[in-house]
Amino acid sequence: MAFLFFLLKRIIATIPLLIAITLVAFLLVQAMPGDYATQWKAQTMSMGGVSEEDAEAQAEALRVRLGLDKPLYIQYFNWVKNITLLGFRRIIYSTEISK
Repeated sequence: MAFLFFLLKRIIATIPLLIAITLVAFLLVQAMPGDYATQWKAQTMSMGGVSEEDAEAQAEALRVRLGLDKPLYIQYFNWVKNITLLGFRRIIYSTEISK
């Protein structure tokens, strides 16, 4: 019985640690200048063929699709949900291929 109590105590103690680790990792990614859509816009414009207005509209649509337009705490919970459910695959494989 003492071992089960010890094990339960250790499992409960790891929950705040996991929250802290995921929060630090998320905030480090968020601390970088710009976001994924901004980087995508710059890369698209440097390749040519797209006006700045079109690239900005596409970047804004990408922000909405990825949830980057939501508050930071909602982005964090979505990020944790995607990590635990391996939901990043949806983002990678659901991109449309232009013809």
